[in-house]
Amino acid sequence: MDLADRLPECLDSMQYSYQQQTLASKTDAMRKCVYMIDEVWESRFSDHDPYDYRTKCPPEGCSLGLDPLSDVLNSTVLKDTVGVSRESEFKVLALEDIGMPFMDNGDMIQAAHLLLAPAIEDGMRLFVYNGMQDGVCPWRSSFAWMRLLETKYQSGFRDALEIDYPGVGSIRQVGPGAGNYTFIKVKDAGHMVILSQPELLRHFMVQWVTNQPFF
Repeated sequence: MDLADRLPECLDSMQYSYQQQTLASKTDAMRKCVYMIDEVWESRFSDHDPYDYRTKCPPEGCSLGLDPLSDVLNSTVLKDTVGVSRESEFKVLALEDIGMPFMDNGDMIQAAHLLLAPAIEDGMRLFVYNGMQDGVCPWRSSFAWMRLLETKYQSGFRDALEIDYPGVGSIRQVGPGAGNYTFIKVKDAGHMVILSQPELLRHFMVQWVTNQPFF
């Protein structure tokens, strides 16, 4: 069965879990939505890296490649510099301690948008960037929820033109400078833009914080 055929059941279970916040309803939504995507990926694209579709997985499997980050943050030099106990261990994902209990409790199924919209209405600026080769968080999904989120920027974002961003991809935004509500598609990047284009991501962050145009 294709994803499109299974989507209605997924959406129904999600809506029900929002209305009935029980472990059973959230677990059911997880099974019908999150795990469904994993199953389809494994059956069709098992040899490709879900975090960057341009590459294929090595024999030992795909990973986010975050081991160097763990090495740096667990170094005694850095711990001593920032005043962290040498006995403290930094874990990049901490699946056993945090990730799996989080999922087992159904906490992935939450109506988080109900918290985001009021913050934006109160003045918070929003910037979303997405690698276009990302199979885990596809840019189409990010674009969809940004269009659907009910805020003062909704109509402006829907009407805004998608402008070519030379050497990067495209940008759609509402507001001056870096924008109040901005979405950038990065064509040559997967899930971890910081790994494939670190200098570009640094540029994003500087321009966003200072609210200056990206180009």
